[in-house]
Parts: sequence; C-alpha cells; structure tokens
Amino acid sequence: MTQQDIILILTLAATQNITQAANRLYVTQPALSKRINTIEKELNIQLCLRNYQGVHFTPDGEIVLAHCKKLYQQFQAMHDELAAETAGVTGSLRLGISLNFSLYRLPELLKNFKEAYPKVTTYIHTDHSRNLYNKLLAGNIDIAILRGHYNWSGPIQLLQEEPMYLIKPSADFEITTDTYISRRTDSNFEQQIAKWLYDNNIFTADNAMFVDNIGTCVEMVKRNLGWAIVPEICLDTFTGYKEKLKFRNNEPFTRPTYVLINPMMKDFKQVVAFLEVLNV
Repeated sequence: MTQQDIILILTLAATQNITQAANRLYVTQPALSKRINTIEKELNIQLCLRNYQGVHFTPDGEIVLAHCKKLYQQFQAMHDELAAETAGVTGSLRLGISLNFSLYRLPELLKNFKEAYPKVTTYIHTDHSRNLYNKLLAGNIDIAILRGHYNWSGPIQLLQEEPMYLIKPSADFEITTDTYISRRTDSNFEQQIAKWLYDNNIFTADNAMFVDNIGTCVEMVKRNLGWAIVPEICLDTFTGYKEKLKFRNNEPFTRPTYVLINPMMKDFKQVVAFLEVLNV
C-alpha cells in the first residue's frame, strides 16, 4: 500500500460513499473501485461492503482503517518535521478548542500565535470538550484546550483555574423565587453546581429554564429573565450583579481549563511554539 492508498481509505471512511470519495480524490468512480479491489487482493480481505446505502467497513476493514489513521499521522509528522528543520517553525497544527474558550479567548491567542509564527498552517476544531477529548483519543488533533477534568494519560497542563459566579440583573433580584437559567455542560460540572445549590438550600426543579450555551445564559440574565451560574470567562462585558461563589466549607467554586497534548506531537516545533504562546 502507498500513501495515496492510505488517503483513499481515509477519504472513503470520511464520506462513506464511493462517488463522493472519487470526487474528493479527483479520480473516476471506476478507477477508485478498481484500486479498492486491488487493495483487497493485496491484503487478502474484504475491505468494505458497498450498496445503495453507502460504504460500510468490514471488521477487517476497520483494522486497516485504524492503521491507516496512524500511518497518515506519521506521514504528516515526518513532513512537518522535515519542513521545520529547513524553514524554522512551519508545518501544520491541529487544535481542538472548547466552545467557551474559542469564543472568549481564542481570537487574541491566535492573533499572537500567527504574528509570531506566520508559516504554521492552523486547523481549528471547536466543539464541546467531551467531543474534542474523543477526537484527541483518536489522534485527530494535536492539542486540545478543554474545560473540566479528563482521564488523560499523555502530557497535560493546567491553563487556568477560573472562579464561578452567580449573576443576576440586579442585587435585589431574588434567586429563590426567580427563574434559574441552566445550560448543558459535562456531568462533573453539573454535580458541582448541584452541590452549591444544595449547600445554599436552593431548589430549581420547578422554576428553571434550560439553554444550550453560556452566551445565551448571560444575555437572558441581562434581559431580566432570571439568574445563572457561569464562569468568569464570559463576564467581560456583563454589568449586572455578580458574586464569586464558594461552597459551604469555604472552598472556592472554580472551573479548570486544561491543555492536553497528543504524545506523538509533543516535541514538534509548532506544538512547542503554541504552548509557549499559551504560557504553559
């Protein structure tokens, strides 16, 4: 198998469709099908099943696909390292950035990075932290900036420990009777919020509103629709009442943000350069 065959298999997995894969690879559908048949003969397996519903990899095909992902990463790493040796800090960098960090902190961070290292091509994935963690496990990103705790065995650095705030439109807004605005987050953080509510004898089951992101929470509080518990990161322009939170035992209620690094990429110049810009 060649590097082109590896790209073929990865493209086939991404599209799950012969026609779409052929279009992406700029080859004809018959030529693509012929090359798939050749690969199957070389490996003495059936790589995938093809029908009107699309392409589905067989168990043997899944094994081949997993190795192709690793081989492709190694090819990329080789090219990036060779380029870096001859032209300073170059190559590509795949970042996975949590939604809140990407909204409130990423633009300034990228501005500083691109000014310092203009030859690095940067690919950015923004998503919920739990989804980015899965991408990191699969080797699809080089660095992940995630909020919350994750069981990562590779290189990891604490980026910030962020205080949590109770926010409401004004100081006299009564949180025990007015609407609590909640949002979707990871289970560990939800447990921390539940603990703080319990410590303060606040029950929200019958008087709550649920939204899908932190920015919406803040905007709804601004419009007197209720109160919320949010991290400091989103409060740069908030002018209402805000109160830094502690648990009953006087422990600060905080939200950590971590930098997780793909072990295969940790010594690459573009990765080291980005971590330097992050100050970790």
